[in-house]
Amino acid sequence: MNIDLSKPDLNKPDNNNSENNKTDSKPQLTEKYKVDMFIGLNAENFHPHDLMIIKDKLEKMNDDKFFLIQGVELQKPSTILLIAVILGWERFWLGDIGLGILKIVTFYGCLIWWFVDIFSAKDRAKKHNFAKISKVLSMA
Repeated sequence: MNIDLSKPDLNKPDNNNSENNKTDSKPQLTEKYKVDMFIGLNAENFHPHDLMIIKDKLEKMNDDKFFLIQGVELQKPSTILLIAVILGWERFWLGDIGLGILKIVTFYGCLIWWFVDIFSAKDRAKKHNFAKISKVLSMA
């Protein structure tokens, strides 16, 4: 009994391999798989009830428009919370430029505004992300 321990020639077709007998060797991602992958990767960026709305809209969306959703830059709520605690400048990252300037000019609202924003930072980040994704979904 001889056992061949040499490296296989990858350029030579292997008739014993059932994968090569298939006409399409690259696995095709189904729409549902893409939607589930997107939801799984971005679950922390949205409220649970918003995830259901997003999932329904993504499943109804054409496959060729899915790249629009993948290009949306979402803010991580944990990062926004960290910015709120350390700097107090999270409003700039969430698009509230005017309120951000007002907050800094008033010395963070005599520090009261800073405390309020710390407790609401994650919620505001999730609402901001949902608004961004909803805008893109309405265009698609």
